[in-house]
Amino acid sequence: MEITVEKNRKASLITFSIEGRIDARTSHILHATTRQYDFYTYSNVVFDFTNVEHITAAGLREMLVLKKRLYYPDQLKIINVHDRVYKIFQTTGMDQLLDVSRAEGDLKPMHIHMSFKALLSKKREESPDRPFVVYKGRSYTWADIEKISQIIALDLYNQGVRRGSHVALCGSNSANWIFTFFAIQKLGAVAMLINFNLKRKEIVQLSRIGDITHFCMGEMPDGDDTFVEAITGEDSNIRAVCRVDDTVDFTTRYGEYQQAAGRFQYRVESDDASVVIFSSGSTGQPKGVLLSAYSVLNAAEATAENIRLSSEDRNCQILPLFHIFGFTGCLFACALRDAPLYLPEDLHTDTILRTIQEERCTILHSVPTMMLALVNSRDFHPDRVTSVRCSLLGGAATTEAQFQLFREKFPNNHLISAYGLSELAIATESEYEDSLEHITRTIGKPLGDTEVSVRSLDGNRECRRDGSETGEICLRGSFMMLCYYKLNLEKQAIDEEGWLHTGDLGYIDREGYVHLAGRSKEIIIRGGENIIPNEIASAISEHPAIADVKVLGVPDDFFGEAVAAALLLKEGAVFDEAQMRDFLKDRLAKYKIPAYFEVYDRFPYLASGKVDGINLKKDIIRRTEHMDQVSGGTA
Repeated sequence: MEITVEKNRKASLITFSIEGRIDARTSHILHATTRQYDFYTYSNVVFDFTNVEHITAAGLREMLVLKKRLYYPDQLKIINVHDRVYKIFQTTGMDQLLDVSRAEGDLKPMHIHMSFKALLSKKREESPDRPFVVYKGRSYTWADIEKISQIIALDLYNQGVRRGSHVALCGSNSANWIFTFFAIQKLGAVAMLINFNLKRKEIVQLSRIGDITHFCMGEMPDGDDTFVEAITGEDSNIRAVCRVDDTVDFTTRYGEYQQAAGRFQYRVESDDASVVIFSSGSTGQPKGVLLSAYSVLNAAEATAENIRLSSEDRNCQILPLFHIFGFTGCLFACALRDAPLYLPEDLHTDTILRTIQEERCTILHSVPTMMLALVNSRDFHPDRVTSVRCSLLGGAATTEAQFQLFREKFPNNHLISAYGLSELAIATESEYEDSLEHITRTIGKPLGDTEVSVRSLDGNRECRRDGSETGEICLRGSFMMLCYYKLNLEKQAIDEEGWLHTGDLGYIDREGYVHLAGRSKEIIIRGGENIIPNEIASAISEHPAIADVKVLGVPDDFFGEAVAAALLLKEGAVFDEAQMRDFLKDRLAKYKIPAYFEVYDRFPYLASGKVDGINLKKDIIRRTEHMDQVSGGTA
């Protein structure tokens, strides 16, 4: 429990804002805090319960004792009490002894203080027969998820998994992936979420970085017996493998549930370390981002609130569950609101479109590359996606032209721009009814209690909040990671004031909207001029022949770096470089017009759906290193 005290002597008011539980373990904090003040000088003593999750007999008794200490009968007021806490006052008759008022509907919801284990228990008790996961024609209720996850938990326990063990979960989206995640949480172990496209060498590397001892193997391209033998070799930290791929039908083992039921009843706290998501490693050695249920579930709840998610929605889950976006914004946002997940059997565009159409899916969160693949598919027609009402788009920058295309192709869809990262889940989102300008030109406003500060590139000051200065985006709030697992102190991205340094560039406008400009490491320095790639990409994407574009810096003997553009063309389009240069000359300063244009059939992608910038840059350097610069690249 945390208590914040605010005094207003002019108004003769003292306010105690409480967060968490007031119970036998925390009531002494309330007692000690209130004992510090002489309430004779205040005519109003207010306790704000906006973020109080629960109050027990010990907490109620302390409030009663406090009222007896006060000088006037109506001096104490308890405000913003949420319904389930208010019922406790009613049940005990304390609402007759204390001045208690309910929270109003427009207040922000209280923080969720619940572990993943407790969430499953709550769902099993409240809505056991409600379907939550639909996969390969089968529907699984919360009761099914409870049974199967408990059986898997017993399997893992028998393999040696204990509280605090580091257990890898690796596989494409499937029902068994979700069951296994909850199984790991039941044991109080840490789920290490791994990209299923990684090769044996990369997984062995992660096993050493993350101290992984057990490996739950779902659907994987290389998931055969040879692969199992390879990842448990002498150079690996992994000692046991549990198969949870689609060949394993856990529903046939329901008879074992009685043997497993009631086991593993120890308490897991909401802010215990419970999940590690690994950075992609495309820019160096992967880092293990350590998260708690508290950070994930509160980010998920804030997203659910912003997109107006309800149990009437149906989510077509195409984002990978091992990625922070799919894990938080999809899986757990839907779990909190009982909105069922529909998992396509594969990620072929025709399969996704069929799932949306047949299941009448209302939610389709995605990254720009996946949305482009859908709308450019020969199987696409707007009539097939009329049920979709909301899509969060994140994971990579989306150009204004792309947003316009998605809005045209998805006639009933509310597009929402989102920005987040593994280290702080979903940090900003545009609002549900935002204008097209806000959606296309910003990444929204801070979500929940997230704070955003844009720092000057020298780090010495905060940039002005009027859109005039670009700097590094720094974040702070309850959605943030604990740390990078076992990484040296100087490499931790959190500073001494608690700000997470993202490495992303942007600015905040007068309305409080955040604008993303690119990565600090992606800045192209050409002859002393700082060039932001996204500005150039946005201008190029306005050309009618361009489906997608990535702008990168390549080595140059004279300028240090030159600008290069990697292009994907729309179907049937032909690229004319001279015409493109003429198109850009009124849109960009001469030094910003790319020296090189390279046309691709497809970009290299990471499993998260993001463009693999490292390998794309290597390829475009290889293509351009033998070429002489053309006029667009000269001073």
